[in-house]
Amino acid sequence: MLQKKTILAPVQKVRLKFAKKGEARFISHLDLMVAFNRALRRAKIPLAYSQGFNPHPSMSFGPPLAIGFESDTELADIELTNHMELGKIVKSLVKETPPGLEILEAQQVPAVAKSLMASIIGALYSVKVEGALAVELPVGVQITNQHGNIVNLLMELPLGEKNKRPDKVCAEILAPGYKVLQIKRIQFLFK
Repeated sequence: MLQKKTILAPVQKVRLKFAKKGEARFISHLDLMVAFNRALRRAKIPLAYSQGFNPHPSMSFGPPLAIGFESDTELADIELTNHMELGKIVKSLVKETPPGLEILEAQQVPAVAKSLMASIIGALYSVKVEGALAVELPVGVQITNQHGNIVNLLMELPLGEKNKRPDKVCAEILAPGYKVLQIKRIQFLFK
């Protein structure tokens, strides 16, 4: 006879901030969720699960990052069944995450806080390019640094708008013959 597994209610909500660099920039959003699920399990973090016939871990991630882009500021919310020190969560996860995923910090989030996706309205991207800039820069784009023919652009992009990926914006801003060297998400903008 099958026994029904008891599902514990979440008692703590934690927001993890992590970086996605190097080889990890080629991990898709869905594979990132699987990697975090495995890391949390191996680190013995008391993760809460949904109720129902097929329980899933109670974790949610910020907006997906295009494959090949790096990020200094990815976010994930996890719910725990037991209280844990934030420093202990970070220390445990650092040992278990794949190369290129760097756990930067953990913050306590109120249980009634808006979901991560509902509270983010945009993101800042840093784009390193080689080549010439077009004459006019669109609103929300500024040059932060220029050395020879390497230009670092800082773009503020609202999320959810069609064709607003940083590489598409670069195609509009830059003159023909440019080369994009790196695109990196550096910060989220909240409501």
